[in-house]
Amino acid sequence: MQERDERTAFEREFRINLAAKNLNVSKGIDVSLRFERRGREFYAHSARKIQNIEIKRFIEFLAGEEDRHIALLNELSESLRKGGGWTDASEDSKTLRSVLEDIRAFKGKTGKDIREAGDVTIIINALRTEKDMVEFYEKFAHNIRDRGGKKFFLRLADWERTHYQLLKDIYESITFFRMKS
Repeated sequence: MQERDERTAFEREFRINLAAKNLNVSKGIDVSLRFERRGREFYAHSARKIQNIEIKRFIEFLAGEEDRHIALLNELSESLRKGGGWTDASEDSKTLRSVLEDIRAFKGKTGKDIREAGDVTIIINALRTEKDMVEFYEKFAHNIRDRGGKKFFLRLADWERTHYQLLKDIYESITFFRMKS
């Protein structure tokens, strides 16, 4: 009888078992970089197709966030390779405040102003992407031993969770539909 593979589709695709204890940090960084690059490509491609200007700006912001995450992960990889410590994962609060102001203005509009089906589809796909990123970073953080690594990857999970929540707010504004998290 063939053994059943209990890993998720994500784990199979990225060749990682997130249930394993004491995961390899360099493998996690490699998977993170590939995942963040995929997210950046998705957001950059999607931004060109978005009709609503406020949603477009937010999707462009998310593409930039993925670029920041990629730079941070590359910096971390280099630091660890040279025997240095974990990189500080801090958030650009000025940029985030600006985006939150845009979201508040966007939410003040009615859903009928923003009913472009393509925009809604992009938001749904972005929600899936962010949710997958949160799950990956949380699982990875919980299965590595290094405290600095746990803190770093949980911080990335928090960032992605914030992106997910903002996307969810946009989705609910567009569709008047309450999603269960």
